[in-house]
Amino acid sequence: MGTRAYYTIRQVRLLLGGGGGKLVDGKILSRWMREANIAPQQNPHDKREWRITRVQLEALAEVRAITLPADETMREDIEQAKSLSALTIEIEGLRQAVETLQTTLDHIPQTLTAALQSQLDQIMPQILARVSATGGQPSQGGEEATSPLSPPRRVSAAAHAPSNVQQESLEINRIEDVYQVGSLVALSDFERLHHVPHPNSYYHMQRKKDLPVLNVYWEREGKRPLTLALDEDGQAIFFQLFSQQKDFRRCAQCPHHVPEG
Repeated sequence: MGTRAYYTIRQVRLLLGGGGGKLVDGKILSRWMREANIAPQQNPHDKREWRITRVQLEALAEVRAITLPADETMREDIEQAKSLSALTIEIEGLRQAVETLQTTLDHIPQTLTAALQSQLDQIMPQILARVSATGGQPSQGGEEATSPLSPPRRVSAAAHAPSNVQQESLEINRIEDVYQVGSLVALSDFERLHHVPHPNSYYHMQRKKDLPVLNVYWEREGKRPLTLALDEDGQAIFFQLFSQQKDFRRCAQCPHHVPEG
C-alpha cells in the first residue's frame, strides 16, 4: 500500500467492499469499528468529514479477513469515491434548488390573491360605512346624495361618467343574466360572464388604475346597495386587459368596441 495517512469513512467503505465499486453498509462498518475499538477522527479542516488512519484501516481489514486492493487499484477506488461524493453533493444541491424554486412558483398565485383580498377587506368596511352613513340623504356640505340612477361617480379618473344615463328601472338581460342599466353593466356580472376572477380586476382597479369603474347605487329588491359598474368604455378596456388570458370566455358582445362619437 502507499503512504496515504488518512481515509474518509466513504473511502473506507469502498476499500472494504471487495472492489467493483461496492460499498460496505454504513451501519455494518460502524459495528466493525466498535468491535475493533476504532474511533474515527474529525477532519480539522472540514468538520463534516470523519476519517481513520492507514494503520486503523489495515487493522480493520485484518480483523475482518478482507484483502485490501493493491496500491494502484486502491488509488483508483479512492478517486472514484471522491468523484461519487462530489457528484452526490452536486445532485443534492440541484435537487434542493429545484424544490425551492417550485415552492416559490407554487406560492406566487396564492400570495398575490391573498394580498389583493387583504386590501379588499380593508377598504370594503369603509365603503359600506359611507353608504350606511349617507342613507340617501344630502351630505353636510349640501351635496345631494347619489340617486339610484343619477350620473355615477367614477372610481378611476381615466374618464368622466356618462351624462346620458336614463332614469329607468333596473333591467336584467335574461339571455346572459347580467344586471345592467342603459350601457352600464355590473362589474361582478361582467367578471362572471367572461370567467375573470375578481382579484384580477381589483388589481387593475386599485393598483394599476387602468380599469375605469363606476360607483353607483341601484335598486335591487327594495335595497340600494353600492354597485361597481362598467360603462362601454370600461367594458372595452376590460376586454383589452383580460381577453388574452387562458380561461377568458367571450360573450356575444365581444370585443366591446367603444362607439364612435
